[in-house]
Amino acid sequence: MNDRSSGIRKCARIRLSSILGVLCVTLAVFFAACAGGIEGIGKINLSPSKPLNKSPVNGAVSIGEQPILEWDPSEDPENDTLTYIILYSTDTINNSKVQTIMATETRAELAQLSAGTWWWRVLVVDAGNNIVRGDRWSFTVGSGNIPKTDTPDFDSDLIVVDIADDGVMLSWPAFYDEENPALEVVYDLRVDDPSNLSSERASGWVDILSQDSRYLEVASTTAETSIRLEGLSPLTRFDGSLVARSASNTQTAVGFFSFRTGNLLPSTPTYIYPENQAVHIPATPTFRWDLCEDEDGDALTYDIYIGEDRLTAQRFTRAATEGIYIPEEPFENGKSYTWRIVAKDTKGGNRIGEWWTFSVGNATPSSLEPVRPLNHATNVSTRTSLEWACEDKEENALTYTLRFGVTPGQLAVVAEDLETSAYQFQNPLAYNQKYYWQVQADDGQAGANRAVHTGDVWEFTTEATPNYAPDKPVLKTPANKATNIPIDTQLTWTCQDENPEDVLVYSVYTGKTIGGLTVVGTTTETKFDLSGLEYQRKYYWKVAADDGRPSSERKEAVSSTWSFTTQATPNFAPETPHDPKPADGATGVALTPNLEWQCDDPNGDALEFTISWGSTNTALTHTATTISLNYPLTGLATGTSYYWRVRADDQKESSERLSAESPIWTFKTIETP
Repeated sequence: MNDRSSGIRKCARIRLSSILGVLCVTLAVFFAACAGGIEGIGKINLSPSKPLNKSPVNGAVSIGEQPILEWDPSEDPENDTLTYIILYSTDTINNSKVQTIMATETRAELAQLSAGTWWWRVLVVDAGNNIVRGDRWSFTVGSGNIPKTDTPDFDSDLIVVDIADDGVMLSWPAFYDEENPALEVVYDLRVDDPSNLSSERASGWVDILSQDSRYLEVASTTAETSIRLEGLSPLTRFDGSLVARSASNTQTAVGFFSFRTGNLLPSTPTYIYPENQAVHIPATPTFRWDLCEDEDGDALTYDIYIGEDRLTAQRFTRAATEGIYIPEEPFENGKSYTWRIVAKDTKGGNRIGEWWTFSVGNATPSSLEPVRPLNHATNVSTRTSLEWACEDKEENALTYTLRFGVTPGQLAVVAEDLETSAYQFQNPLAYNQKYYWQVQADDGQAGANRAVHTGDVWEFTTEATPNYAPDKPVLKTPANKATNIPIDTQLTWTCQDENPEDVLVYSVYTGKTIGGLTVVGTTTETKFDLSGLEYQRKYYWKVAADDGRPSSERKEAVSSTWSFTTQATPNFAPETPHDPKPADGATGVALTPNLEWQCDDPNGDALEFTISWGSTNTALTHTATTISLNYPLTGLATGTSYYWRVRADDQKESSERLSAESPIWTFKTIETP
């Protein structure tokens, strides 16, 4: 007890000494959440039956200030005289606030209670000092406005969400003041260690009176909807209670709970059926889930919660030991429901599964399976049809939608409203291609009763591409029968192969006659350079395409034979006159020398030569022409240096005429004749 002196003063009001000790202990345990009575304190004696509350009913509101509490009488196997102790308080976490009344009748009148919620409990004591506790009830004086929650069916077993070696994590739904929503609602939390009381049962009354405060481990008030408690005794069972309290002191129980520190929680439940967001589930489905594991080896039980939404979901089975549940009553057709599983161990540990949903309605078509080609089939003909099988338990006429493509997530609808379970493509499929397909079955029922089942995405791979011969090369340039083609030219063509993996090799044939074509080179490009052709010559050419495969598979194609004629020989300038005589720089030259030189024309043109000479290299004042490669000079002076040069002219028309001029040469005549 938190206020021992106050407790002793209350005890002093009771005349019987044995009842004195009983009363003091009851103050310590009034709001403890442990179950059962406190039997066996004193001599061995059979306990009386549990007192049952009658009035005011639990949770009653708008009660007057002087309520009368009533309960059913307890029965005692040994017909002991029974004494009733009524405990009542408006504070759920402080033992010192508990008030008591002792009675031998089954009713008690309370005087001048303050407004707010009051909690009361009846304890019965027999001649052997055995105490049996009744349930803790509440009533509210002067108001009907108690805290509300949007989750009225919340299961207090779920308050414990995690357990540590020396603590616990608690969570609960929010409550609010319906008439004064701006006012804060707080939560009174009490956690008790019932093992303290158990150890005290064998003690004397003096020890009990000195240790009664040990029963209370945690007394806390919070405005939050979750709390983590730490520093609790390890490997110890605790019992707790949680109450929501408004600013006007009206209260309602959030719930009672128990846990054992150090307890390892079960594994998370794994659901099997109905699948999440499943539709057209039978009205009486068989819920199935995998059994959970518990590292402590605790025996596990399972509760299933089902409802039209999470806030109103109710527990449909408690402490199931198998992973299966069949509802006793069918669900309503056309409605959606949500469900989850909570796995519980024997030490207050809960593992809460996630929420899944399902809709009840007409059974969905089932057994949708591929027939041709089978899933993952390979080497499938490019002209295959698609066939599948599907069942409908109600034998509705089914229609099908077919989706098809090369990317699983991007399948296109290729057919709708198919009345047969087969589809034939109009054109062959691609070779060596993986395809994906999916069928949707529709039972065609009206409105919400309509059931549609979409099958898995299946796949198959078509046969490898056969080796096709390359297309016949198409010659491009030079154009067929083209003329005036340069003697250095490029041949071009185009060619295709239906086997994209093939690398084509081209052999280029040329010749001066159709029957005399020979290979002049190979290339993997669609062009080939020719050089050094003859002028004004007709050439023939063709290209052979080879797919480069091994000889047993190799395929080739040959183009048509085309021709072209090279350009006429162009007019080239004559050679530059050279090899002069007398040699350049010669001396002692006769006074009547015969000038000579060498000069050819690439085109074989008859050349005309213009000879220019003089006694200075800047003024070649004398000129003469000749068609010979020499020219005689006369009248030269002795001991004189002369300069000369030759220009060769091919004598073409002026627009085409070309010439070449030698450098200036020099010689010196003899000194004396």
